[in-house]
Amino acid sequence: MLRLRAQYPLGSGELATILLARRLNADLVIMDERSARRLAQANTLPVIGCVGVLDTGHRKGLVTDLRAAYEQLLLQGIRIDRQILDQSLIANGFKPL
Repeated sequence: MLRLRAQYPLGSGELATILLARRLNADLVIMDERSARRLAQANTLPVIGCVGVLDTGHRKGLVTDLRAAYEQLLLQGIRIDRQILDQSLIANGFKPL
């Protein structure tokens, strides 16, 4: 993994996730870091982020107030592009943030 860390400037957790997902031939990898997502996708791994998880949960009736969920993420200091959140909200019939 040290060789990969030198080659790809990612955290060890992200690299370990990608390596494990490759080894297990994972159906899905949950990852938000943009550069880690690119590397996972370059390794033909299907990737979803926390916005995608919440959006899917809302569509399946598991997350009733998607807007409130996104607001909580922002209140907790999670850095997510507001445009991504707004696109999800609009697609699900909510007002943007």
